[in-house]
Amino acid sequence: MKSTTVLRSELQRRYASPDWPVKRRECFDKHDWNCGVCFHDWRGVCPLQCHHLHYRSLWHEDPELDIVPLCKRHHPKGKLTAYQIKLWRRSYRWQRGMERLAAWLLRASSRTIRGLWRRAVRRGR
Repeated sequence: MKSTTVLRSELQRRYASPDWPVKRRECFDKHDWNCGVCFHDWRGVCPLQCHHLHYRSLWHEDPELDIVPLCKRHHPKGKLTAYQIKLWRRSYRWQRGMERLAAWLLRASSRTIRGLWRRAVRRGR
């Protein structure tokens, strides 16, 4: 796969063109206003940015295949492939799952400890 280098001035011209807002909106609508990594719904807030997976189709982008919406937190300065975004999404899901599991275990253990403490206090009376 050949890498395509695009000048910043060319990108600025693309983003200033009259059809870019339409393509951008189509991209957001196709992906239901969700970030491609964290799947957070940004409808109404819109810190989403369009990330070009490649520049081969610049000026003729397909909003579903060539552009991915990413929130400001996940939009890197540089180039990410579709595969890298997929890996990032998996690691993000795993991290969020582990955070939820840890929170659940903490709540469950604190309830158990609280219950044991209350029983011990009642017996001591």
